[in-house]
Amino acid sequence: MKLKKNYRFDNKRQIWRIIPTDDGKLVIEERETENKLAYFHCLELESGKKILSNFQPEDKFWVGVEAVLGDIIFFHKFAKPDMPKHRGIFAFDLMNREFIWKDNILMLSFHEANSKGTLNNLFKAVDLSEGKYILEKVINKETGLFLTDSYFVKDNLLFLLFGKTRLEVYKIIY
Repeated sequence: MKLKKNYRFDNKRQIWRIIPTDDGKLVIEERETENKLAYFHCLELESGKKILSNFQPEDKFWVGVEAVLGDIIFFHKFAKPDMPKHRGIFAFDLMNREFIWKDNILMLSFHEANSKGTLNNLFKAVDLSEGKYILEKVINKETGLFLTDSYFVKDNLLFLLFGKTRLEVYKIIY
């Protein structure tokens, strides 16, 4: 048995995270904590060929990788500096080297009691940059149960489930 080195990656910065993907990529997050700088790289997993090198989003430090799916890196910001809670998601296309979207929309589903003693399940979407509602829907009326999985998002589509029988699909336009 032998081991053969495929490649080496070394920028003399602290490697914070490495994320191998299912489709043959390796995403690397480096940080210079003293200078408050983060750098992101993407390599071909087998060869080490650079796909993206020394990339920095607009916020050069308070940002991290949420997930990688295909050719998209999903970045997040932090709710507060020095706190691990994530805030916001934005998607970066590796091949086109551009942001596809920056998720400035807060979407939530919640229940409120109504005058009949039952619950209404509401969905609201808020444009955080303008501070206003862009969609408000009652998706379940007069239920006695807390309902889950009443909405989800895939790519740029919002799926809202009304009761058990109606589905509405909205395109999210950035």
